[in-house]
Amino acid sequence: MITTRVQDAIEEVASLLKVDGCISAGSTSGSFACFASSFLVRNKGVLFVTAHHDDADETVAMFHDLGIEVELFPALESEVAKELVATRFAVLEHLAASDSPRVVVASIAALMQMTPSPSQVKEVVLRIGVGETWSLSELQQWLVDAGFERRESIEDQAQFAIRGGILDIATAAGEFFRLDFFGDTIESINEVDPVSLGSDLAIDEIILASAKRTSVSGTIVDHIPHSWSVILDDIEEITQQANSYFGRVPDASELSHIDDTQAAMVKKLSSVLALSGPPADGVEVALPVTALPLFSTVVSEAYLELVALSEHREVLLACRTSGEAQRMRELMEAGQPLASAKNLHIEEQFVHRGFLLSEHVAVVPSHEVFHRYEVRRGVRAKQKTMRQAIAHFDFDDIVVHRDYGIARYLGLKILDGRGEIEHITLEFASHRLLHVPATHANLVQRYVGAFKGKPELSALGGTKWAKSFEVP
Repeated sequence: MITTRVQDAIEEVASLLKVDGCISAGSTSGSFACFASSFLVRNKGVLFVTAHHDDADETVAMFHDLGIEVELFPALESEVAKELVATRFAVLEHLAASDSPRVVVASIAALMQMTPSPSQVKEVVLRIGVGETWSLSELQQWLVDAGFERRESIEDQAQFAIRGGILDIATAAGEFFRLDFFGDTIESINEVDPVSLGSDLAIDEIILASAKRTSVSGTIVDHIPHSWSVILDDIEEITQQANSYFGRVPDASELSHIDDTQAAMVKKLSSVLALSGPPADGVEVALPVTALPLFSTVVSEAYLELVALSEHREVLLACRTSGEAQRMRELMEAGQPLASAKNLHIEEQFVHRGFLLSEHVAVVPSHEVFHRYEVRRGVRAKQKTMRQAIAHFDFDDIVVHRDYGIARYLGLKILDGRGEIEHITLEFASHRLLHVPATHANLVQRYVGAFKGKPELSALGGTKWAKSFEVP
């Protein structure tokens, strides 16, 4: 939750963007546009366009942290992955349905890649609900035509299996479902654990999207409701990337040129907000947003710079985790490096990039203070089956449990008194054992170290492993 004073300041500036028509505004910097959009969506939906794929991923993560319903409209890559095709189709279907998201985020490349028309969406996406009547044979044929493979049991994305009146489906996006039929009526739908293939959570409806590309005739703009706004975050960079992309693609027949795409936005949507970075000369709406200065790479100096920044500004220090936020609060105690930072507000909040707002507010991501940047978030990775997760482990291999640290892999077995579920046995320091249900195999990964030989095993229940992730 953003501190109230910082929130009020951002909302005051964001209110300048509550306009209709095609408007240029700036300057903007960092993740201000994402924060501003989180206020604009109270009144209308937002199509948020970035220059780069990475920025689109990070922006989605920010909207999630802000509690905004958001979907990523991904770009198809050179080797078209089934999950990307299916995800794009699913977003188009959601836009036409009552469960439309409040925000859709897309890179300019994703926006330029053409889509089926709104009338074609029903051909590539199915909504299936409990109590509905469906011919199992016709549904099977739709799955085949949509690029799904029939198997004895589902193990990977875009597969299905039929056993009597039970239909198991692994969607192209990596979700596993089980449909139980009574005749041609769907009696129940359950999510299926991709490891054990057991069905657990009952749900009312699923959405199946084709894994095959189809004919295209427009862009996602054709699917966006008229009442929505579009925000172009850094229009100069977006234009440069769009022209570069259009120029380097060997066959641009399924791309919409940036000029045509922008014209469609202006014609279709209630407002088009083109945000410019510095110096933002000639814009119609002036925004008091500037870049956050770089912090020193020397931690002690970075602390002093953070203190200095807080002398004349309300500073929101956004930390990725609760542990990191707690550590930073401890640094504000008497005798600690940040003790004199009286206007510093520390919160657990993901902010991609920081910025300064007018003369009174600064939004600072902790990773910019410490120069620690993670790899970009991508489209949701497909879930692994148990066999895929542990097939590369050999007895006595050194592995890492996400929560408990470094251990030795001792194999997979069924334990007495614990049902039929197999368990992964891990040995920690002092020969202490941990039995991990195979359904949680994703928590265990092969150890990759920076030195030869075997590392010291972690103490089960100790704090050394957890502390290794803390900010210095």
